[in-house]
Amino acid sequence: MSINKEELIYKYANLQNIIKNQSYKVNEDEIICPICYNLILFPCICNNCQFALCKQCKIKSKNICPTCKKTEFTNSVFHTKLLSKLSFKCQNCNSEIIYDNLINHYENVCYLFSSKNKILFLESQ
Repeated sequence: MSINKEELIYKYANLQNIIKNQSYKVNEDEIICPICYNLILFPCICNNCQFALCKQCKIKSKNICPTCKKTEFTNSVFHTKLLSKLSFKCQNCNSEIIYDNLINHYENVCYLFSSKNKILFLESQ
Protein backbone atom coordinates (compact mmCIF):
# COMPACT_ATOMS: atom_id res chain seq x y z
CA MET A 1 0.00 0.00 0.00
CA SER A 2 1.55 3.31 -1.03
CA ILE A 3 0.98 6.69 0.56
CA ASN A 4 -0.05 9.51 -1.77
CA LYS A 5 2.29 12.38 -0.88
CA GLU A 6 -0.17 15.08 -1.96
CA GLU A 7 -2.89 13.58 0.22
CA LEU A 8 -0.52 13.75 3.20
CA ILE A 9 0.10 17.43 2.59
CA TYR A 10 -3.61 18.21 2.19
CA LYS A 11 -4.44 16.25 5.34
CA TYR A 12 -1.85 17.75 7.66
CA ALA A 13 -0.94 21.16 6.22
CA ASN A 14 -4.03 23.11 7.18
CA LEU A 15 -4.89 26.33 8.94
CA GLN A 16 -5.69 24.62 12.24
CA ASN A 17 -2.20 23.11 12.46
CA ILE A 18 -0.15 26.23 11.71
CA ILE A 19 2.13 27.24 14.53
CA LYS A 20 2.18 30.99 14.91
CA ASN A 21 5.80 32.04 14.57
CA GLN A 22 6.76 35.30 16.24
CA SER A 23 9.83 35.82 14.05
CA TYR A 24 7.91 35.64 10.77
CA LYS A 25 4.46 37.12 10.22
CA VAL A 26 2.62 35.86 7.17
CA ASN A 27 -0.39 37.60 5.71
CA GLU A 28 -3.06 34.89 5.76
CA ASP A 29 -4.69 36.36 2.65
CA GLU A 30 -1.56 35.41 0.71
CA ILE A 31 -1.60 31.74 1.77
CA ILE A 32 -5.35 31.07 1.52
CA CYS A 33 -6.88 29.71 -1.68
CA PRO A 34 -9.72 32.08 -2.65
CA ILE A 35 -11.79 29.13 -3.90
CA CYS A 36 -11.68 26.54 -1.07
CA TYR A 37 -10.46 28.87 1.73
CA ASN A 38 -7.79 26.41 2.84
CA LEU A 39 -4.03 26.80 2.49
CA ILE A 40 -2.95 27.39 -1.09
CA LEU A 41 -1.14 24.04 -1.28
CA PHE A 42 0.75 23.17 -4.47
CA PRO A 43 0.02 26.75 -5.58
CA CYS A 44 -0.68 27.55 -9.22
CA ILE A 45 -0.93 30.95 -10.83
CA CYS A 46 -2.75 31.91 -14.03
CA ASN A 47 -0.25 33.10 -16.64
CA ASN A 48 -2.76 35.65 -17.97
CA CYS A 49 -4.23 37.39 -14.91
CA GLN A 50 -1.95 36.16 -12.07
CA PHE A 51 -4.88 34.66 -10.12
CA ALA A 52 -3.49 32.18 -7.58
CA LEU A 53 -5.25 29.02 -6.40
CA CYS A 54 -4.37 25.61 -5.01
CA LYS A 55 -3.77 22.64 -7.28
CA GLN A 56 -6.96 20.85 -6.17
CA CYS A 57 -9.13 23.85 -7.06
CA LYS A 58 -7.36 24.22 -10.41
CA ILE A 59 -8.18 20.58 -11.17
CA LYS A 60 -11.79 21.00 -9.97
CA SER A 61 -12.16 24.03 -12.26
CA LYS A 62 -10.98 21.84 -15.18
CA ASN A 63 -7.78 23.92 -15.49
CA ILE A 64 -9.79 27.03 -16.38
CA CYS A 65 -9.03 30.23 -14.50
CA PRO A 66 -12.18 31.34 -12.63
CA THR A 67 -11.26 34.98 -13.27
CA CYS A 68 -10.21 35.23 -16.91
CA LYS A 69 -11.18 31.77 -18.26
CA LYS A 70 -7.69 31.09 -19.65
CA THR A 71 -6.11 27.65 -19.29
CA GLU A 72 -2.39 28.32 -18.86
CA PHE A 73 -1.00 27.98 -15.34
CA THR A 74 2.44 27.70 -13.77
CA ASN A 75 3.59 26.83 -10.29
CA SER A 76 3.66 29.88 -8.05
CA VAL A 77 7.18 30.36 -6.71
CA PHE A 78 5.99 33.28 -4.56
CA HIS A 79 3.33 31.23 -2.76
CA THR A 80 5.63 28.21 -2.42
CA LYS A 81 8.21 30.42 -0.68
CA LEU A 82 5.51 31.71 1.69
CA LEU A 83 4.45 28.17 2.54
CA SER A 84 8.06 27.13 3.18
CA LYS A 85 8.19 29.66 6.03
CA LEU A 86 5.29 28.00 7.87
CA SER A 87 5.51 25.43 10.64
CA PHE A 88 2.81 22.94 11.53
CA LYS A 89 2.02 20.88 14.59
CA CYS A 90 2.00 17.13 13.94
CA GLN A 91 -1.41 15.75 14.88
CA ASN A 92 0.16 12.44 15.83
CA CYS A 93 3.30 13.20 17.84
CA ASN A 94 2.96 16.98 18.51
CA SER A 95 6.28 17.77 16.84
CA GLU A 96 6.79 21.08 15.09
CA ILE A 97 7.38 20.49 11.36
CA ILE A 98 8.25 23.01 8.69
CA TYR A 99 6.19 22.79 5.50
CA ASP A 100 9.12 21.53 3.41
CA ASN A 101 9.61 18.57 5.79
CA LEU A 102 5.99 17.43 6.15
CA ILE A 103 6.20 14.47 3.79
CA ASN A 104 9.50 13.28 5.24
CA HIS A 105 8.10 13.57 8.76
CA TYR A 106 4.98 11.53 8.11
CA GLU A 107 6.78 8.93 6.04
CA ASN A 108 9.95 8.46 8.06
CA VAL A 109 9.76 10.08 11.48
CA CYS A 110 6.25 9.96 12.91
CA TYR A 111 5.47 6.63 14.54
CA LEU A 112 2.11 6.29 12.77
CA PHE A 113 3.93 5.91 9.47
CA SER A 114 6.43 3.33 10.63
CA SER A 115 6.20 0.19 8.52
CA LYS A 116 4.24 -1.84 11.09
CA ASN A 117 1.68 0.92 11.77
CA LYS A 118 1.28 2.29 8.23
CA ILE A 119 -1.49 -0.10 7.21
CA LEU A 120 -3.38 0.25 10.49
CA PHE A 121 -3.30 4.04 10.24
CA LEU A 122 -4.45 4.11 6.62
CA GLU A 123 -7.26 1.66 7.29
CA SER A 124 -8.54 3.81 10.16
CA GLN A 125 -8.94 6.85 7.89
